[in-house]
Amino acid sequence: QEGGAKLGFFDRDGHRVADIASCLLLAPALNTLLSLCRARLQSFGQPLPGLRHIVLQQNEDGGALGMVWIVEKDDAAYDRLAASFFRACPQLGYLALNINPKATLDAVYSEHWRLLGGQGIVYWLGDLRFDLSPGSFVQVNHYQMQALYAQVLDYAALQGTETVVDLYAGVGTISLHLARAAAQVLAVEEVAPAALDGRRNAARNGICNVEVF
Repeated sequence: QEGGAKLGFFDRDGHRVADIASCLLLAPALNTLLSLCRARLQSFGQPLPGLRHIVLQQNEDGGALGMVWIVEKDDAAYDRLAASFFRACPQLGYLALNINPKATLDAVYSEHWRLLGGQGIVYWLGDLRFDLSPGSFVQVNHYQMQALYAQVLDYAALQGTETVVDLYAGVGTISLHLARAAAQVLAVEEVAPAALDGRRNAARNGICNVEVF
């Protein structure tokens, strides 16, 4: 934007970026990555065509980080910028472009991806391992996620004979927990990378009664 890069959230009217230096709701590792984004964007020295959104992600303890840039069009400048991020941040497990020419105000992913480096990050939830590829979603608060899933299991009161349908299943975090108490889980997810992660995560954890659609 005019006057330099602004990083933050949309303000109340949804059309202007409220510039922030840090966010009290973000984990420390993500605030550090936010600061790195600001420094790299301000010092890069050339325009970045159509950079609209930056999506940050971390694993359960902040030891692995991921980042997605949602852009209106692809450009070689992003490769050069990505290289500087990987040099500066060894915890960065992936950096990917999502090309969405619609330029929406919301951080909406299109089907067009390009990986700039890394493959993904590993997320542990109890004794279950989840591999997250770029664009895959998990709850932002690790501790509240554990409490939420315990509540889901309590409300479900499964007896081991049920077939459970998990809609918007993501990478399978709820599905795999439910599968331990149900006869079968049908996990439904429309985002292709997340659905693929869900299948891989079920197999990796040795859980055979989950089917992902």
